Amino acid sequence: MGLRDTLFGRTKQVAPNLDNLFGLPTAALTLESELDLVSSGQAGLCFKSGSGESAVFGFVAKTPPGEGSVRMVYLMKQGTFYPFAPTGPSQRDNELELRVKSFLGTDLPIEKDLSRWMALWNLPVS
Repeated sequence: MGLRDTLFGRTKQVAPNLDNLFGLPTAALTLESELDLVSSGQAGLCFKSGSGESAVFGFVAKTPPGEGSVRMVYLMKQGTFYPFAPTGPSQRDNELELRVKSFLGTDLPIEKDLSRWMALWNLPVS
């Protein structure tokens, strides 16, 4: 990155840190033991050129109705995860998301900036 890039506000694109994905199996064990959530067996990868890539892993209650369902969203550019717990077409369970964050803080790199915890509605991942 040169002086011209700095003057015009251009930044070098950060390479994704895919190694953090290997922490997900340990996190899955924590989610099961602490919150009774198990893998839904579904995951997805979103890609939009120029704006980044979003990987999503679904977790559902082991014993229904349980706590609800959670999607662990991986921000590839940041190398961090955040929980997303939808409860309806445009509602989410913020309390459950924060509980997941508190339990997984040692298993996964959790995104500290809550403004990056975006709602991802109508995902085909449950």
